[in-house]
Amino acid sequence: MYMLPIGPIWSVLHLAIKFPGPSVLLAAGLAVSYNTFDDTAPASAVAANIPDSGPMIALTFDDGWDTVRDVALPMMTQRGLVGTNYLHTDYVRDSAPGYINSDDVQTFVDAGWEVGSHTMYHVDLTTIPPEDLEYTMAESRAALTEWTGNDNFSFSSPMGVFNEDVVRYAEINYTSHVNAWSDKNGVNTLDNFNLFNIHRLDTNNTDVDGVCETVASLRDDEFYVIIFHKFDDTGSDYSLTPKHFAAMLDCVEASDASVVTVSAGAESMLRRSSQ
Repeated sequence: MYMLPIGPIWSVLHLAIKFPGPSVLLAAGLAVSYNTFDDTAPASAVAANIPDSGPMIALTFDDGWDTVRDVALPMMTQRGLVGTNYLHTDYVRDSAPGYINSDDVQTFVDAGWEVGSHTMYHVDLTTIPPEDLEYTMAESRAALTEWTGNDNFSFSSPMGVFNEDVVRYAEINYTSHVNAWSDKNGVNTLDNFNLFNIHRLDTNNTDVDGVCETVASLRDDEFYVIIFHKFDDTGSDYSLTPKHFAAMLDCVEASDASVVTVSAGAESMLRRSSQ
């Protein structure tokens, strides 16, 4: 798996290289204003809460399953929590069985969630020609813009598989890129934070106790990102029971961590890195 250079300094320099205009030039003390994290952007792009300090947790959902709408959304809304929903935009546009539809996207936006791209459909991006890679990245972003009126989105590679080309097109089309698993257990620190390789932990690879232990042990400048998929009682791969999901939310809610969208957490990490 391709790994980008790590560290907050690289993240800030990357932004200055990508956007050489005045709004992102490095200033004294490495203070930076990244134009894709616009404070006036819709709630789907950046949650209102961008913590200045303290641990953070982002609850992310891959694929766009309808049980995220039916199970996760009401449970989290009841607790005042928001998430980031990475969508396969073709499945959503076609109202594919088991997935949300395009009308549902606004429901998440209205609830303060962030929506992001998981490309148009579920395919290993490292196996397709560059022109197809460029197309699926751009078209998925266009669909999200059509549904939300926003143009700033985070990106999640299907199956967590990516290489240099995938990251390059993600940098062109999106504000950040999240992986699917890493040796960091889903915990991002100021020392390892990378805007285009944000660490996540798939809940398929842990359990309630593992999540709760990590949540309880988070330090002030750590950003914990967790992946969920669908919710049911089948015990199948990449599904979680509503009961176990509720138990994880209880641990999150009881912690001192701020629950943020991926973009809000990324912005907070960049701000802290520049101080």
